[in-house]
Amino acid sequence: MVLNGIEWYYIAIPEILDSYRFKGDFKELAKTIVPAITPVQAKAAITLLESLGMIQMNPFGFYEKVDATETIGEIRYSRRHHAKWFPRTTA
Repeated sequence: MVLNGIEWYYIAIPEILDSYRFKGDFKELAKTIVPAITPVQAKAAITLLESLGMIQMNPFGFYEKVDATETIGEIRYSRRHHAKWFPRTTA
């Protein structure tokens, strides 16, 4: 199922990372998601979410959800990522 161009599991993966210690085994991550996705889909999602600043690898080598996220409509974004591309201006 695709939600406005976003695969449903792109939303599920950051939530799963709150309780699952993911270190890069995409096959195991794919089986953790219900219904299961493929390891290729899991890798693509991790790559995209990391590039958007929604997840990151912590100092212990595990991926985790970035804390400062907000929801606008159905799109989640990182405040840090947003600030990088859209700095505040003073009038």
